[in-house]
Amino acid sequence: MARADILFLMSESMKSGHLSHSNWTKLLLSLSVFVLFVCVGSLQAQPARSYPLLVEFDSETYSNRSGGPILLRMRVQCGLPAPGVSGDLTLELVNDASGRVGIYELDNLFFTSGTQDYEFLIQPPTARLWQSQYDVFVTFTSSDGIRHALNPQVIRTPGASRRACVVTLASPDSDRMTTEEKELCHEFFLETCLPDYDDQTQADRPVVSLSRLLEPIDFPNSPLEHCVSDLVIISSDLFAKLSEQQIIALKAWIRAGGSCLILLNSSQHVNSDELTALNSLGGFPESDPHVFQTPGGGFSFEDEEKILTCRSGFGRVAYVRTDPQEKVIESLTEQQRLKLFVHLWKVRKEQVAPILESGKWSWDPGRRYTVLNNWNFHTVDDPGIDAFVTRFRQTPSSGGASFLQRTQPTGMKVLPLWFISLSLFLYVLAIGPLDYLCLGSLGLRKWTWVTFPVMTVLFAFGAITTSNYAMQGSNEGGSLTIVDVTDDGQIARVNELHTMLLSTSRQLDLEADRELLTSIDLQSMSGSNNVQYRRPDETPNEIPFYRGSFPSGAHLIQAVHKWSPQVFRRMKIPTEDQTPPGDFDWTLPIDPAASNQHLALQERLREAFGDDVYAQLIRQIPIQQRNNTNWYPVDRIVFCGDSEFFDYSEVEKADQMRPMAVPVIDQYGHRSEANFLYSTAFRTEAGIYSVVSQLSPKCDDFLEDLPLIDSSDPHQWLLLVATKDDNHWTVYRKVYDTRTKR
Repeated sequence: MARADILFLMSESMKSGHLSHSNWTKLLLSLSVFVLFVCVGSLQAQPARSYPLLVEFDSETYSNRSGGPILLRMRVQCGLPAPGVSGDLTLELVNDASGRVGIYELDNLFFTSGTQDYEFLIQPPTARLWQSQYDVFVTFTSSDGIRHALNPQVIRTPGASRRACVVTLASPDSDRMTTEEKELCHEFFLETCLPDYDDQTQADRPVVSLSRLLEPIDFPNSPLEHCVSDLVIISSDLFAKLSEQQIIALKAWIRAGGSCLILLNSSQHVNSDELTALNSLGGFPESDPHVFQTPGGGFSFEDEEKILTCRSGFGRVAYVRTDPQEKVIESLTEQQRLKLFVHLWKVRKEQVAPILESGKWSWDPGRRYTVLNNWNFHTVDDPGIDAFVTRFRQTPSSGGASFLQRTQPTGMKVLPLWFISLSLFLYVLAIGPLDYLCLGSLGLRKWTWVTFPVMTVLFAFGAITTSNYAMQGSNEGGSLTIVDVTDDGQIARVNELHTMLLSTSRQLDLEADRELLTSIDLQSMSGSNNVQYRRPDETPNEIPFYRGSFPSGAHLIQAVHKWSPQVFRRMKIPTEDQTPPGDFDWTLPIDPAASNQHLALQERLREAFGDDVYAQLIRQIPIQQRNNTNWYPVDRIVFCGDSEFFDYSEVEKADQMRPMAVPVIDQYGHRSEANFLYSTAFRTEAGIYSVVSQLSPKCDDFLEDLPLIDSSDPHQWLLLVATKDDNHWTVYRKVYDTRTKR
């Protein structure tokens, strides 16, 4: 069009010999538009130039455990001139079936010219997702605000279809695993003791283990960075190269529930400080060491055995004396290898004998549990039962209804039924008889089509306003802080679960301070939504947005809808000695059978925590002694407070309006809903918990790492001490074993 106008004006000027003022203006405008189109077209015709920044994920990024944080290792090639470029790197995880599942922004980065390696700790997508591979769209936003799309990458996670475990080998002087190191890792893969079952194929295996290589320069300085592993293997050669902070971080992770195998080189000599540190990893104080240095070099144990197994806090440690002239695996007998396997994987008591006798665990505990909890099966020999027993998927904790009932906003109530009925009656009366009589007496019945929608809007507005006012609590939700205390009275880890139930939809920005942080879909904590037997939902409710890298300086930004409960989990592992508040002595032994001591214990608890304290000892009833009349298969000895203080209850006191039991809580639970504190204290014999009793810490959204005691061991009891401040609960947990430990 601009070109035609120019030709027309030029022809007019040739005819008349001159152009008018208006025609000159049209000619200039047409020329400007024509030049603009030419410039834009030329720019569009040029090939797109790629930004000189190349991002590649290291293969170690694909070695991820189920529910654990992802150690993102990247190699960045920057082709810009010195000094480089600063900006933010955004990773968007996308899958064809689920769409976007997470966004990660690594902010305030500076890339120098050349090639550099970077390492970031990020939280994984929710465990409810079925997929195991995601496309990662990478975007770089420079400091001047310009966004550049970089080369896409791929990231793999275990997904919800099966279990993945990670064994990390810390090598002192190698950047690639040797054949011997691979064999060593494989010996401690969880599926090493996997028994055969019908129609088993490699792809159908319920669990797969992965190995990772860790160099001294990459050894974590924070215990939270160890949460990418189920089991860590180190040697005394590497131990000598670790800094004090790295040793402290490893010790804290072990005490929080990690497992570590330490290989002691018989030809190595260590100084007294290193020997003290080696003993401290196993929980041995300087005054009572169990690992000694021989005069000629090498190591010895108190009992002169080749291996030494012990517990440190809630974790497991095993020492093995090795000879550099022979392979570690070949130097151990089969019984010694199986003993190490049982100890480091925290195998259930009822599975120890089958593994030590046959080298394989038994499916019987899982079969018994399936028969007891699934009406499709009547005996352990029913066909098809193994299809359920061999599912090692991630399984969420139940008891979400009892948790929400205790942490909902204070004063949150629903309108009583009589008020709702009265409102409906008045609405029907207004649009019916009153409308007919009033408009009829005025001779204006044709205005019914106006008064009807007006009355409907007014009543709807009144109902919404009244319900919002009634449901508006004095706060936006409570919390449950779980503090795990070790035998020496120190805090090993702290987990905080915070409920947010907002009266208006908005976006929350939560900061992580030397902790892991993740969001939890409360619906997954319902007993009716157990993904052990059902395929989980494909897409989470809201996409989490993470800014920064864990364990410090990270933010979780997530939208929370109105009146939709959202739970956030934080996990801290202290690196310094911390004792729980109060004057209670956590180091004193407690004998559940000594009823004559319970009164004195009750007095000590009330003196330390006040008269409103709740305290009880619990353990799970063995499956052989259960029957269908057990609401909770739990033995409990109550010292203080109500015995059912965290049970889900549908019936409230008659003189109170029912709290938020309808319509929110009943969406997540029913009358037989489990006690949340019990479901997080131990797990039943389903899935992986038919083999192990405890998992290394990982801060997953299914709370799989919270259980502490072995439900098949009648000698293990868990002390629960709970205090309450409005709707904020603090629960202290400590394991007591009636047998001699170590």
